Amino acid sequence: MKRSDDMDSGDMDIERPRTPKIWGAAKGFVAVSLAVVILAVLAPAAWAHTASATATCRKVVYAYEQFPVKPDDTVHESVFVNGILERTDTYVFTGPKSKNTVQIVVSGSASIEAKAQWNTNGAKGSFEVTQDVSGCVIG
Repeated sequence: MKRSDDMDSGDMDIERPRTPKIWGAAKGFVAVSLAVVILAVLAPAAWAHTASATATCRKVVYAYEQFPVKPDDTVHESVFVNGILERTDTYVFTGPKSKNTVQIVVSGSASIEAKAQWNTNGAKGSFEVTQDVSGCVIG
């Protein structure tokens, strides 16, 4: 800023003080903090329902967790053995978690693919896993 004794009578230039650099950093911190809070609130809803499956020579066990605590949660399950559809099942349960066993018959070695799909009580998603089994004997 110019001092008054340096100015001519018609010269009224006034310089604005510079904003400290810390304000820019503070704005960035606030933006990042807000983004983290939004993700923390919204992410659990997106990841709320999970599924998994394990396979043996005789069965596939599906496990469901964090589903809505409501009756009639419905999941459509499919089991493929060596790429061929072996079994389908519609499993209905009351959340938040449950397990369902689907019986299969495998001889020798096989690749078992377990799939599940749901759109129920506000929960929507799908799941699939492939697991190899061997040494299976019918009997």
